[in-house]
Amino acid sequence: MEKILNTKNIFLDEKLVDQKSVFEFIANAALKDKVISDSEALINGFNSRESEGSTGFEDGFAIPHARIKEAKEAAIYVVRLANGIEWNSMDGKPTKVIIALIVPDGKNDEHLAILSDVAVKLMDSNFKKVLNTATDAKKVLEAFSAKKQVSKTKANKEGLNILAITSCVTGIAHTYMAEEKLLNEVPKMGHNIRVETHGSKGVGNAFSQKEIENADLVIFAVDINIDNSRFAGKKFYQVKVAKAIKDPQGLVTEAIENGKELSGNSKVSFNSNSKAGKDSVMQHILAGISYMIPVIVMGGIAIAFSLGVAKAIWGPESNTMGQVPLKFADVANGTIIQLIGGQWYVPESLDTSMINLLNINEYAMVENGFIYALNNDLTKGAQLLSEIKSQWGPLRTLEMIGSGAFTLMIPILAGFIGNSIAGRAAIAPAMVGAFIGNDAGNFAAYGNMLPVQTPTGFIGAIVAGLLVGYTVRWINTWNVPRSLAPAMPIFFIPLVVGLGISLLFIYVIGTPIGYVMGKFGEAIESAYTGKGNVGVFLGLGLGVLLGAMASFDMGGPINKIAFVTSSALITQDITQPMGALAAAIPVAPLGMGLSTIFFKKFFTPDERGMGISAIIMGTIGISEGAIPFAIRDPKRAIASNVVGGMVAGGIAGALMVNNFAAHGGPIVAILGAVPYGWETVYFFIAVACGTTVTVLMYGSWMLADAGKPGSVKENHVNYLAKIATNKKDNISEINSSILKLKGEMSALRKEEKLTNKDNSSKLNDLKIKIEKLNSEIVNEKNLYKEAKLVAKTSYKEASKQEKEFIKSQRSGIKEFVANSKENYKKELEKLNSNDFRGNKLAMIENKQNKNLAKENYLNSINNDQVKRREKYVQMYNSKLV
Repeated sequence: MEKILNTKNIFLDEKLVDQKSVFEFIANAALKDKVISDSEALINGFNSRESEGSTGFEDGFAIPHARIKEAKEAAIYVVRLANGIEWNSMDGKPTKVIIALIVPDGKNDEHLAILSDVAVKLMDSNFKKVLNTATDAKKVLEAFSAKKQVSKTKANKEGLNILAITSCVTGIAHTYMAEEKLLNEVPKMGHNIRVETHGSKGVGNAFSQKEIENADLVIFAVDINIDNSRFAGKKFYQVKVAKAIKDPQGLVTEAIENGKELSGNSKVSFNSNSKAGKDSVMQHILAGISYMIPVIVMGGIAIAFSLGVAKAIWGPESNTMGQVPLKFADVANGTIIQLIGGQWYVPESLDTSMINLLNINEYAMVENGFIYALNNDLTKGAQLLSEIKSQWGPLRTLEMIGSGAFTLMIPILAGFIGNSIAGRAAIAPAMVGAFIGNDAGNFAAYGNMLPVQTPTGFIGAIVAGLLVGYTVRWINTWNVPRSLAPAMPIFFIPLVVGLGISLLFIYVIGTPIGYVMGKFGEAIESAYTGKGNVGVFLGLGLGVLLGAMASFDMGGPINKIAFVTSSALITQDITQPMGALAAAIPVAPLGMGLSTIFFKKFFTPDERGMGISAIIMGTIGISEGAIPFAIRDPKRAIASNVVGGMVAGGIAGALMVNNFAAHGGPIVAILGAVPYGWETVYFFIAVACGTTVTVLMYGSWMLADAGKPGSVKENHVNYLAKIATNKKDNISEINSSILKLKGEMSALRKEEKLTNKDNSSKLNDLKIKIEKLNSEIVNEKNLYKEAKLVAKTSYKEASKQEKEFIKSQRSGIKEFVANSKENYKKELEKLNSNDFRGNKLAMIENKQNKNLAKENYLNSINNDQVKRREKYVQMYNSKLV
């Protein structure tokens, strides 16, 4: 520690106003000390880490950290602020002490060891007190350098032998903070404890088989799923890691009272005895999306770049092998080669590899051993072959890699949704089911339905992940013989559940969806091919329809219908549908991404990070970037995306924008697939208008729903969300208890069959408990309805009076805002008049003062509004249940 922290790295009572200014301050100090070679790289490193999750902890402390190649050596910088700032900390309080860690790229162990050591020090109240009150840097340095006194606790023969596993999402700080707390506090209760950590450094202090055999109680304090099958038969209790940090002795008491014997199979789902252990469908879907997003980005960029460059080099109709796809026309005679259901039908004497190399899309004619393109010239295949580029060229290879990533995208989404629900046993069957559902050629045709062409896409992946996940979770409740338990996750579950979900897609889910979607595609195609040249009004209408379809499910079945139909029409020289579709495709990801920038208060740091990814994907025509936002907030996000897509598609359709490439987004216009000239201008106007509509609609909707700061509506919305969450959590907890009781009943019935033992009394007691719990669910729903009704009545009365009062205060509000604005302008003029050229630190301080002036200006307006409305908020709150 002494090597990387000294007094010159410690800054006390600095006047910094936000996270950005803190990062800039530290980066400039590190650059001055020659710890790093590039200050921007360090700032980006800090921001990148924050996008993964806030580094703000409790009690006003934050530990930002960055591992960058521009770092010459490891270093710690300590910055204590004069005033606390917002850091999205875990307890919601302002952050005042920042302990920043800088580590050269590649020194992973050093990075994790230092960070974990600092996190553990934050468990020491004396350490935190020194950092909060020290008057000079030497005292802070002494606090960091102080060695921890390790006292060995003798084993207590009368106490319980407790094993605990700790793990947080990042596996760095809370993992080891929980370990420290448990090791310090549990021995005071007279019990013996061993803690196994599952962090970024791997498994620490792993339990031996003998320790597991001798354990009286096993505690999981974890935020991620960890296989607990090795503890089968042991008394088991699971909570979130925060519980172990905040109240370790209370956790042990709860575990002793409420722990249950773990069934003899692999089970990794959360124990719901504690509210910390509850989960939700949304949580599982978002977990799957977090694994899918890197695959989307990789595949999307690879495909868009390879296609874009190929079209820029060889023309808008070419592919990544430099070929122009053959088109079809009527033929009087000759052999017709036709593509049906994904299979080529050709004469036996013909070399089919030649057809694949030619990339024939629809039809071709064979005569005297030559393949002919069915166009007016009937060009000989031999001449075509001389122009074909290698299928192993760099652009073709890049496209293959991107296509491979997109093929994996859907199964990965399903697999990790299942994994979030029921652990690794659910991954294989969920991935297989989603893979089957993502290929329409796998669906069985029955009735009057022909083979379908539309896969179930990401909607099918969500269905597969949820069905498999909850099925496997249910299977994990079975009381199987211990000798069969190891075979369950590796044989029974993959085989039975995997076959079940696959058959469901093949015979039940796939064909009806594909058939209905196919009919939509045929309707769109006939609208263009049956009318000849599409007029402005028809183009507008069809563009609006295509735009809505592109934006509704963002890469799902409806989006794919529009895309496949428009792509097929390109082969008939009808390129306007793809022009309208290409303008609408990027609207959803661009709109959602920009919303996280312009309305950032409604989004978490993780969601703002996803917003940047969505913007990148939107630029290259990958609509899947908007999926996380549509799932997070379906009503507002999907509606805003669809309206924006309709605007973009309608404008492009009405202005007859053509697109010769089967792709979308600004990249197709940049690379010339949309003809350069006015059509390119129209295309970008359409995209800009559609995106603007989406951002404004979504942002305005969120603002309207949230209410103005300090208003009755804001309090009403927050209260309704609070009671809805409480109802959901309470019912979920009750349902978990019911499920456990039913499991106990099932075990008792099996015991009766095997041993002829009479368990009727116990079964009756369990039945009474279940009935009581069911009545509690009804009571929870009634209490929620009552509270909601009272809140609505109170809101109606208070908001009406608030509205009348604010209306009467308009002139005063305008005057206050005008005066505040004038004072802000004067402050800026004063700060701008200073000349700090050549003095970099003074320039930084001046910039910080400008930010502070702006913050004070905005806060003054906000505080004035809150103060004026305070009376009516109190009126609303006074009548709540």
